[in-house]
Amino acid sequence: MREPMDIRKDKVWPMKPHTKAKHAILRRYFEAWLPILASWAKSILYIDGFAGPGVYKDGEPGSPIIVLQAAVNHQSPIEADVQFIFIEADSERFAVLEKELGKLGSLPANFHVTSHHGEFGDLEKQIDEIRTQGKTLVPTLAFIDPFGYTGFPMRLVHKILMNRYCEVLITFMVRDLDRFCEVQEESVRELYGNDDWTHCRSIEEFTTRRQCLIREYGKQLRVGGANYVLPFEMADENGTTIYYLIYATKHLKGMQVMKDAMVSVDKSMNYRFADLVPQEQRRLMEFGLEDTWIDLAAQEVWQHFSGSTVTVQKVGEYVTGETIYPFRKSILTNLASMSPPAIRYVDQPRKRGTFPNDVRIFFEFHQS
Repeated sequence: MREPMDIRKDKVWPMKPHTKAKHAILRRYFEAWLPILASWAKSILYIDGFAGPGVYKDGEPGSPIIVLQAAVNHQSPIEADVQFIFIEADSERFAVLEKELGKLGSLPANFHVTSHHGEFGDLEKQIDEIRTQGKTLVPTLAFIDPFGYTGFPMRLVHKILMNRYCEVLITFMVRDLDRFCEVQEESVRELYGNDDWTHCRSIEEFTTRRQCLIREYGKQLRVGGANYVLPFEMADENGTTIYYLIYATKHLKGMQVMKDAMVSVDKSMNYRFADLVPQEQRRLMEFGLEDTWIDLAAQEVWQHFSGSTVTVQKVGEYVTGETIYPFRKSILTNLASMSPPAIRYVDQPRKRGTFPNDVRIFFEFHQS
């Protein structure tokens, strides 16, 4: 539940609009993630590596309380054992956090809360011990939300991501990193796990330079085991980029759920999605209304599958895993309604105009 470095000395602080947006994304994702994992896993782990005091200056709940309340009030029955670990290094904030957790009263018997006064890095020893025993982490979501860019070395992030059902949501303070990477080289090397980022420093234009820093970080997350990395940009009330939320997972389903959480955030919260494509084209999309992006998504899908026959499921996998967009079947409806139609059925569905996952469709040749 952290904020930028300039207010990190406060015990509690006011909530900013971009923080509200970040918490909305976290809550929506957690609400979807929890029952999916609980439907088959016996144990689940949620880690808040930089938990803070659990409350803001005007009484708004912080990330630990938001997640616990979401779990307690979930409409689906959660039968798995769910372990919550909240880590806070500052002694004054930790005392406030303990107090806020106590206000929640008794929790379900299968919910286990541990508050740890220490560093996120303290987890590394515990993870190493688990690996020494020949075991792996239970399905885990680690929310890594620091003030700056220290305290969560890439080697530790890798040790989380290497497990099959473990994923991370990281606040990546690219603004601060861009300012200080040349004078704090050792800290940045620990952040990335190597020196592959250093070429970014020579880029003069700051937006392109920051994109480079984000892209190199995403590469290292993939090295650590993530199959999909989704960065999106959080800006302040002046429209200035403060940080990126970076989500990393092995699973396509997680990408779709996270994109749906992103879509749910009201556009008035200064939320912006950053598209960091290989060509370094940068499009900032507001996804509050489908009308603003369905046409663009449809064109991208058509161009990609031009002249091909594929199932609807394959289209969904492409959109979710390889584009900035969440998959909606209205993308296919858009293509079918063009004049002339951009797609046609190879297999007729039971109900015309629908797109079941196993139905094959042919994409007409796209005129680029």
